[in-house]
Amino acid sequence: MRVLLALKGRPGQSHKAPAFRERSIEAGFDDMAAKQFNLMTEWRLDAPVERVWPLLTSIEEWPLWWRAVSQVELLKAGDANGLGSIHRITWKTALPYQLTFDTRMTRIEPMSIIEGQASGELDGRGLWTLRPDGERTHVRYD
Repeated sequence: MRVLLALKGRPGQSHKAPAFRERSIEAGFDDMAAKQFNLMTEWRLDAPVERVWPLLTSIEEWPLWWRAVSQVELLKAGDANGLGSIHRITWKTALPYQLTFDTRMTRIEPMSIIEGQASGELDGRGLWTLRPDGERTHVRYD
């Protein structure tokens, strides 16, 4: 029987033990490398890019319309487009726990691209790509 423990502490805490450990009842404890996950989602929205863009770039307002986002805190303001801003975002999950991580905006191309670097209970890079599709908008997150 194998059990994966994949809990990390809150952002800013030091970690002396590995963030991920695997326990095998037969073999004792074995260190295990962190797993990489590639998350991708696509949305097709019945609104033009000009209406969708401000919703995605107003991160502090995500909890008002996005059920999976429970809290957003602005840690550092960015430039006029949001470049360089840092937000602490808490996400609800299908499991009985939440994930909190900080996201720093690293690339913004108005009306088309938002890219950020996450650190905390989740580490990685996220890329939003928006593409007009007539009066609709195709949004992809990688």
